[in-house]
Amino acid sequence: MSQVWIGVEDGLRGSVPARCAKTGTRCITRRPVPASDLPTGLEWLAWTGLWPRIRGREQPHVVLSMLPWVHTAHVALVRARDATAAAALVLLVLVVALDGAARATVWTALLAVLAIKVLVGLVGSLWAVRARVDQTGDWVLLDRVHAEFVAATEAVTDRPETVPALSTRATVPSPRAAGAPASD
Repeated sequence: MSQVWIGVEDGLRGSVPARCAKTGTRCITRRPVPASDLPTGLEWLAWTGLWPRIRGREQPHVVLSMLPWVHTAHVALVRARDATAAAALVLLVLVVALDGAARATVWTALLAVLAIKVLVGLVGSLWAVRARVDQTGDWVLLDRVHAEFVAATEAVTDRPETVPALSTRATVPSPRAAGAPASD
């Protein structure tokens, strides 16, 4: 799988070639893909639902061409992720409510559900097309896309002059770094 940079405006408008981002096959079906500014590790945790996304921040969606079965597979992974979260919550309540042999059985089921949740999260985060916004907010990196999609996209869209920087972690500049005098 390859990666390509596109402008945020191109992504929002869907100004990318009519090729499936995942398979490289020509298609006209377009689907929105959420763009993230989280570092890779936190993005995986957010995909599994173990790390909360900030709801107050607007998350742009990049419009990409995708074959219907690719979109269906992505939706199935998201639904499995959400179903395992609900099942884990129910089983956790049952662990608290039950005792004895029933509690041991529920604990076993809870561990199995959590293992499935992690597996679904891993498959989903490794398989799904990933869109990441750079630090300036002007460029989006499309990762895990097909090489034919990359070639077609580079032929019709602008590319950055230098490689944009992705977020590695949220930082707050200190007053001293900004040139402010130290006050003790």
